[in-house]
Amino acid sequence: MQTALLDHWKSLPLDKYDGTTDPDEHVDVFLTQVTLSTNDDAALCRIFPTSLKGRALSWFTRLPANSIDSFSTLASQFTIQFATSRPHQLTSLALISIQKQPIQVGILDAQLTYLGTVLSEQEKTAIGQVILDNRDLFAWHPSDMPGIDPDFLCHKLSISREARPIAQRHEEKTAFITETANYCYRVMPFGLKNAGATYQRLMNKIFQDQIGRCLEVYVDDMVVKSEDVSAHMCDLAEVFRALRQHRMRLNPEKCVFGVSGGKFLGFMLSSRGIEANPDKCQAILEMKSPSTLKEECEESFQQFKQRLSSPPVLSKPFANSDMIAYLAVSSHSVSAVLIQENQEGQQPVYFTSRTLQDAERRYQLIEKVALALVYTARRLRQYFQSHRVVVRTDCPIEKVLRKPELAGRMMVWSVELSEFDISFEPRGPIKSQHLADFVNELTPSGSFEDES
Repeated sequence: MQTALLDHWKSLPLDKYDGTTDPDEHVDVFLTQVTLSTNDDAALCRIFPTSLKGRALSWFTRLPANSIDSFSTLASQFTIQFATSRPHQLTSLALISIQKQPIQVGILDAQLTYLGTVLSEQEKTAIGQVILDNRDLFAWHPSDMPGIDPDFLCHKLSISREARPIAQRHEEKTAFITETANYCYRVMPFGLKNAGATYQRLMNKIFQDQIGRCLEVYVDDMVVKSEDVSAHMCDLAEVFRALRQHRMRLNPEKCVFGVSGGKFLGFMLSSRGIEANPDKCQAILEMKSPSTLKEECEESFQQFKQRLSSPPVLSKPFANSDMIAYLAVSSHSVSAVLIQENQEGQQPVYFTSRTLQDAERRYQLIEKVALALVYTARRLRQYFQSHRVVVRTDCPIEKVLRKPELAGRMMVWSVELSEFDISFEPRGPIKSQHLADFVNELTPSGSFEDES
């Protein structure tokens, strides 16, 4: 196809495609720019290579002569050639059932554990070598588990028919304390007391240097978290050393190494943050629409189901970026939402809510707003310590907290907040304020409840 470029043609104001990003997106952007000047099919074919570079341009120059008869043919071959460069987002189903493949760790064929399938060969080799070097930490047979010397203690547990549901009114009496929260049993073997609390204290003691930095532990569930593969090697080796020092063993059937997402304590975790849990969304996703719904109601219901299953809900915070706080108060509760702004817009990071006690419900509006900020700073202290926090509100809380003649609780709150880098701005457009209002509406009324 032979044609000359337009006399008045200027270079396209878009990034040249190098074969590493989505080809469909590049074609859409190209057509949007070019069709402002011409719709001629031959001209589109002549102009298209000016938007390419690198291996994409090399592919175009190697096309056989007379192999392109229209721009649609060119676009089709182009997208097929670079189809592997499209971003592939994991579905909720893929996250919930982690893809894994076995890796032989021990000498026998049956001594296997699992690796994630999304790793490159180099990463699989590196993680596999760390696991092989520490294969003595895996209990391949019940006899491999270290136990208590019978000469030291003899005990007998009868659990054949003794695992009984706990009466709801007695659940709080079986609670055990961790550093992050209190947990209650719903079902437990009769006569087995404080096992969860004792084991949690053991885990906190063994991994006191790793918890919060590269490891999260809840009883016997452990997650080693790292920014990249090289750091993950060091973190795994550090955890393995702690396990060996305290004579602990891992169950190879329950271990998966080198994965980028999965379930932990009922939450879906990935590199993008905390996402929607398909288990909890499935009931609504499978719900049939009532036959009496109007067309606009049906459309809203389908959009609701789509948004409910679309991760992420919360995103992880970015370093060296301001944290923006929106506050909301009502007659019975206070709430706050922390967000960060990036090229994709405002991304929610965390939220808090609290039911007001009887005396607090009689606070003035300015005091309730201050209480919402103080409560959020207490609950999310790590975020307030590591980020500059910008509070967007139309309430004159800044002027009140900085008055020298403050007294009572407002003075105490002002001193407490002074240790953080907090600034105040007018709220302006609503934006994420509706999230804080929404959380506030969902906070139940009644006695004090600490929710986040």
